This record gives sequence, C-alpha cells and structure tokens, in this order.
Amino acid sequence: MTLTHLNMIKYFITIIIILVTLTVNSQTWKSYTTQDNINIEYLRDNKKKMFFVKIIAKTNHTVDQLLENINDVENYNKWVSYTAETKMIKKYGNDSLFYYTINQPPFPLGKKDAIFGVYLNYKNDGSVHIYSKSLPDKLPKVDGYDRVDYYIVIWEFIPKQDYTLIKYYLELEYPPISTEFILSQFIRKGPEESIRKFIAKMK
Repeated sequence: MTLTHLNMIKYFITIIIILVTLTVNSQTWKSYTTQDNINIEYLRDNKKKMFFVKIIAKTNHTVDQLLENINDVENYNKWVSYTAETKMIKKYGNDSLFYYTINQPPFPLGKKDAIFGVYLNYKNDGSVHIYSKSLPDKLPKVDGYDRVDYYIVIWEFIPKQDYTLIKYYLELEYPPISTEFILSQFIRKGPEESIRKFIAKMK
C-alpha cells in the first residue's frame, strides 16, 4: 500500500469521525456558565441546518432601562456583536419597530445585511416579551451584501424583588461548512459578548 493510499484512508477516516461527531452534537444541548454568571446553552441541529442559543443573565437595571436599550436602534453597534451600522426604518408607538442593519461577521461568512421586525408584548406582571424576526423581503436587496433570510431573537425581561432576569433565545441558519469550533466561537464573540455589552451599556 502506497503512502498516497494511506493518506486517503486517513482522510476518509477523519471525515467519518467528523460526521459522526456532528451527528452526536446535533442531538445534544451544551451548556456553560461564565465567570460573571451568564448561563448559556446551545444546540446545533444538522438535519434542519439550524443553530439555537439560550442565555439567562441577571442585572440590577430595571425593565424600563433595558427597554431603552432595545429602542435605541441607532446605537446597536455599541453592543450587538459584528454590527457595523443600524438604521431605524419605522417605529409604531411602543409596540413595534423595524430597522435595517449591516453586519460584518467573522470568516467564513461575508458581509451581511438584514431587516428586522421587533414586536413588544407588555405583561400584567411587569415583564416584557420581545420577539424579533428577520424580514428579508421588506426592502430591496443591496449589492455586495448577503441578505439574512432567517434569524429569530426572543427576549424576556422579568422583574424580580432585587434584580431583573434576562432571558434570551436565538435561532438561525448556519452555513454547512461551520464546524463545532466555529459555532462555539460565534457564541462567545456573538450572543455572549452582546449580552455582556447590553448590560454594561447602561452603567
């Protein structure tokens, strides 16, 4: 058996190991807690080509202060990771808004833009439920940018006696070439860092 044949065998064995690993990963939620007590869970579903993130954090800020951050669309680039620019399209009172954003995610992804609809639901117990969804057809596509087709974010701000509980949920499509390492780094530099900056912005 030649060296070339051995290398080919090693290559295919490596591919099989990766595929098996990804299959296992797609069925298992992974979790960790940061040093500043942010709880994070994530799951990749290879069958659906979807990626899910759940985050729970606490803050001493009030629900109203958190809502100020959500409504301050023009300054999203100060806390939303990979965001270069955001512009308000239209705001309807305190219940909904639409905005356009330009993102510069890490390799292997290229420049992206997106339109989001944000819908706020105020509960009787003082908590607020915020549903945000990408709306790819709301505006014409822009040359040079890959339009985000599917991206959902859900926030919950829940007032407690001594703090406010933040619940965050993210659901998005991921590129087929994404590895477990790339996705885990995306979480740490994306949602995790965004939550941390979101809270720090109000200090």
